[in-house]
Amino acid sequence: MEKNKRLQSFLNYVYGAAFVTYTFFSILVPLSNFNVQSIEFVNIYKFVKMFLMVVLFIIFLFRNYKFKTFLLMAFCILIGAYGYYVNSEDRMLMLILFAFASRYIHPKILLRYDFVVRIIAFSAIIFLYGQGVLRNSYLLRANGVMRSTLGFSHPNYGGILLFTIILEWILIKNKKVNIFEILSMLGISYFFYRFFLARTDWILTILLLLSIIIIQLFDGSKLTVIIKKCDSIFVWLMSILSLSVLLFVKQGTILYSLINKLLSSRLDIFQFYYQLVGIKLLPQKITVYFQDSTFAGMDNAYIFAAVYDGLILFVVFFVIEQIIAKKIQVAPYNVSLVFLFILLVGLTEALIIYPFINMMVIYFGQESNPPFMDNKDLESKNERG
Repeated sequence: MEKNKRLQSFLNYVYGAAFVTYTFFSILVPLSNFNVQSIEFVNIYKFVKMFLMVVLFIIFLFRNYKFKTFLLMAFCILIGAYGYYVNSEDRMLMLILFAFASRYIHPKILLRYDFVVRIIAFSAIIFLYGQGVLRNSYLLRANGVMRSTLGFSHPNYGGILLFTIILEWILIKNKKVNIFEILSMLGISYFFYRFFLARTDWILTILLLLSIIIIQLFDGSKLTVIIKKCDSIFVWLMSILSLSVLLFVKQGTILYSLINKLLSSRLDIFQFYYQLVGIKLLPQKITVYFQDSTFAGMDNAYIFAAVYDGLILFVVFFVIEQIIAKKIQVAPYNVSLVFLFILLVGLTEALIIYPFINMMVIYFGQESNPPFMDNKDLESKNERG
């Protein structure tokens, strides 16, 4: 028992190191213009990912799952690895590995370190842009408005990364978020919004901070209960809504035109890929689509998972999100609120499948009374929130 306790504690440290390493490199390379400027950085990132995959799989092997659970999880990892082999997309495999290896992890402790790493990586990109190392890219909207990247490879990447920093700050707060913090987050977010013009992330930031103000000003107990119930419902709702729009809203109809306009022509892109390859059981290789020399991706996590990764991995993704929703029922309201907003982001961004964007994946293995912890450990954990 004592030996197993020491082993699990050691694995927790290794998992934490793996998570923050993954966050740092995933921000610094694929989200920045290093992705197109430096083949050396891209190759280093590929090596880091492969190394972390091996490390996470080893951690998973020693996480003391029941035999049937272990076999089912191993099957999911196998399908995820097959998907990575077929389409070179690692996001679903990394999500599965980080989720299954997260048993006995204390999320808030890890998130504190990840928050610092996230700020360092964000700041490094802005600094390197200022020094002329990373180039700026400009994207012209249909209305003639110019968007700047500040060293990121796309304005939306800067916007969503800043949003995740705000989300993590809210997650690690033990006490109420005060008005100074709220105004600071709003001010910083608006400052960068003027460059990125990432509307979805800016709107969600406003809604998130307004939700916190409302909960804290009024009797938040009833609102907290509603938010916690909404988490599980939203996993269903976002998935059903996304696939229903893809499968049943027909091109040429008024509804199709309205949704397509609201989603900045994303529905056209979803339909292109769906009509090209359909939805299969297993992951499939998809030839990417370019529109006006610009890469057109499936910016919806639920549609991306179904079309790109297949129905089996879509169900795995769905179940992982449902388990997270269940595990955080005992957590403070801010955890449930953050998860709710990540699910909302999934409607317009497939990036939430990546663990460095969807940091809630580490809550998959959370246990209310973790084994291998003595009373002093538990008291310390409770003091930290």
